[in-house]
Amino acid sequence: MLYYKDFHFLLWRTIRRGGYMKKKHIGLLHQCLIILLVVIGTLFSIIHLNNYFATKKNFIQTKRMEVKFAIEIIDARVKKIKDELDSMAFDLSDAFKVLNPSDKKKTELIKSLWMSTDICGIGFVESPCKNAYTQYFYRNGMDFNYIDIKKKNPDYSTLSWFAYPARTKLPYIEISTVKKIKNRQDYTVTCSYPYIDVNDDFKGVFIFDLFLKRLVDDLEKSLSANYIDVSLFFLTTENPKKIKFIGSTKTITPVEQNRFLHLIQLIDKNKGIFHFDIVINKVEIVGSAISIFDDKVFVMATLDKMLITQGLRRILYRDFSFGIITLFSLFICFYFILKYALKSIETISQNVMQISNGNFDVDISVKSNVIEVIRLNDAIQKMQIQLKSYIEKIKETTKLETELETELKIAANIQKNIIPKPVSTINGHPYIDLFQMLKPAKEASGDFYDYFMLDDNNLFLSIGDVTGKGIPASLFTVMMISMEKMCKNIHFSMPETMGLINREIIPMNDTNMFVSYFCMVINLVTGKAKYANAGHESPFIIKNNGEVFQLKQGTGTFLGIFDNTKYSEEHYQFQEGDSILMFTDGVTEALNSNGELFGKKRILDVLSNVKPKDSATNIIYCIDDAIGKYVGKASQSDDICMFCLKYK
Repeated sequence: MLYYKDFHFLLWRTIRRGGYMKKKHIGLLHQCLIILLVVIGTLFSIIHLNNYFATKKNFIQTKRMEVKFAIEIIDARVKKIKDELDSMAFDLSDAFKVLNPSDKKKTELIKSLWMSTDICGIGFVESPCKNAYTQYFYRNGMDFNYIDIKKKNPDYSTLSWFAYPARTKLPYIEISTVKKIKNRQDYTVTCSYPYIDVNDDFKGVFIFDLFLKRLVDDLEKSLSANYIDVSLFFLTTENPKKIKFIGSTKTITPVEQNRFLHLIQLIDKNKGIFHFDIVINKVEIVGSAISIFDDKVFVMATLDKMLITQGLRRILYRDFSFGIITLFSLFICFYFILKYALKSIETISQNVMQISNGNFDVDISVKSNVIEVIRLNDAIQKMQIQLKSYIEKIKETTKLETELETELKIAANIQKNIIPKPVSTINGHPYIDLFQMLKPAKEASGDFYDYFMLDDNNLFLSIGDVTGKGIPASLFTVMMISMEKMCKNIHFSMPETMGLINREIIPMNDTNMFVSYFCMVINLVTGKAKYANAGHESPFIIKNNGEVFQLKQGTGTFLGIFDNTKYSEEHYQFQEGDSILMFTDGVTEALNSNGELFGKKRILDVLSNVKPKDSATNIIYCIDDAIGKYVGKASQSDDICMFCLKYK
């Protein structure tokens, strides 16, 4: 079971130290939680980082377009104001040419101030004389206040806003501060237009004052609500080293002052709207700027990419922290969900462990609402019943196999006792050297051989192969050897002996088994031999000069099939040093790992290399070694029986 302390140290012990896996096997709950954490964490990181880079690129592009659009709006607005002032100055000039009383002039000035929303103050100043008209009106909320410029500054004719139009008869723009308006310091743009009479003489100056704060407000409105990363400046230059903020309470640092001076120099070169993307003092700055009012006012909106990146990183860290908290919350939720779901599986696991220990009567029913757990429990209950049944059947089968194995051993012992033991001579007879080999594929064999002396000079030899293997075949071999012993004292010819054995075994052959059989009688003194063959492979003769051949097959089919089968008697004369090799089909049909037969050709190859001095024992072992090398690791597929006799 997974307890709280396991959960508390799960990630630390598994990931950092690996101790959890070293000390115990990691459970299914652990695996599910770790996999879930890794998969969700990986997906969250990939998606979040992808969104971060996409947002950063789109955000910078969007802000760049906003500042460009804002500066273009300011440019259009300033041009509109200048057109409006030109038109207003022209209209006032026409009006003043026909208006002499000062009250009418005052009315016309106030009317012009009232009609324009951009002008914060308006006035007319005549050339210095005794009764010069020097009235100035400015807004104060919904009212208009009056100032007599002559009283305020008697030497106004020396001021640039009056002196320049008087001298050049051209408009003049000046940046100044007005402290009296609402008891605050506001930057204004003073535009003065010369008044020329019908005789083309200079008579005075029309004065129009504009608050730069109005343009600042308009620029801020043109930007979106989310412009915290946009630096917005209205800059004025009274000399190349003095820069002032307009519409902002922020103070300029020396580094920023150098940066803006550099930008102003670029703006002077372009004379109009300037969009820039440059690096100043290792800081990448993107923005737009414009010089207005005869290059005396600079409007600039900038984006510091580094500040944008820092802002987005703060958002990234915030979202990432939120994601970590969410991920941890999901981890906790899934932990308890999986713990509840796997609690039943843990109980089932303990029950299955008892079943594996041999307790098939344990109650493995589990209460659960999870459909998969219910199906698993039902399947294990069925398995428990089947296993119990299988174990009982296995016990019965094991008992039967034990009894059968015992019977096989008894049958094999009976067969071993009735088949003659391998010998190299009979009664120390000087004319023969013989050897036999029998390798059953199972406990009991269907192959057999036999030999015995009929009298002092005649030796009887036989070899046979009963169809099948195991107990039935071994019992048949016992019956065949018993038949041979029965015929030992009956002086029949070879065909008669073969026919008698065939007729005797047919009535007792209810299993329809048959035997391939070969028998021979050799006169050990003269070397004359007679033999008969019942469908068995003819033996090989190895002459003393190295020639190898098979004996004539003879006529007659297998024993145990037809009771009227006729068999022929064949003869062979042994010479000194000749050998005969009798064998069953287990030799020629031995299979290697590829399913290929050993065959008679390989027997001939071995026998061709037999030397005249080789004994019968050596001949059989040469054949056996060749079969072993050819078969390799393949299992023995059939009984193997060989009988070799060498005539001296």
